[in-house]
Amino acid sequence: MARKSYRLAVLVALMALVFAAHTPAKADWELLGSAGYKLRLEQSVIDVGKSEGRYQAIRLEVTGSDVEIYDLRVIYGNGSKEELRVREVFKAGSNSRRIDLAGGDRFIRQIVVTYLPRGPFQLKVFGEPVERWVELGCRSVGFKIDRDVIKVGRFEGPFGKIRLRVIGNRIEVFDLNVIYGNGRRDDIRVRSIIPDGGMTKPLDLKGGGRAIRRIEMIYRSQPNFKGTAAVCVDGLSGGL
Repeated sequence: MARKSYRLAVLVALMALVFAAHTPAKADWELLGSAGYKLRLEQSVIDVGKSEGRYQAIRLEVTGSDVEIYDLRVIYGNGSKEELRVREVFKAGSNSRRIDLAGGDRFIRQIVVTYLPRGPFQLKVFGEPVERWVELGCRSVGFKIDRDVIKVGRFEGPFGKIRLRVIGNRIEVFDLNVIYGNGRRDDIRVRSIIPDGGMTKPLDLKGGGRAIRRIEMIYRSQPNFKGTAAVCVDGLSGGL
């Protein structure tokens, strides 16, 4: 029995030597090179247009895949630039916070985005328009019920709201008729006495963002009317 065990041990040892002779040592393998997906910074230019509206803030929306936004460079219509440091990873389907623009109400020509993609994605940039009251016109007021027309221009606008201002005396305003560039009318019942230096609350326009051709007013000065007075119409441009 002892002799059989000895022979078995010798046989196992010989087999181990043969296997080792035919197996290359790990140190014999040499690295020839490597390959893999490399993340790298990229830039894209979004052409907005030299005169495509005035915006006071922007917001980002990401779809498709995650992406790390590093920087934004906003180039205004006059050539000046604003550098915005973001340094934030956006998940697919997420939105950024509201990003204020120091450029104020200047036109935006281009937005240059520096980013690190995690896969195929789409970035959308939204702008928040600047709200500005624009004087559309004024008319002198006499001591009687009067009807007057302020011609705005078919291509002026668009405006989402209007308001009336009075200078010189109290004026009672009855009605306004707003005629849009396409000929449609918006009849607005005012029925308000506006003091000297006062104004109405903003009046919503049913036409939404359409351009205004003219505004017809029906008004009357108050019994204590003295001197001259004027009724002015302002339109709210942007942020409709």
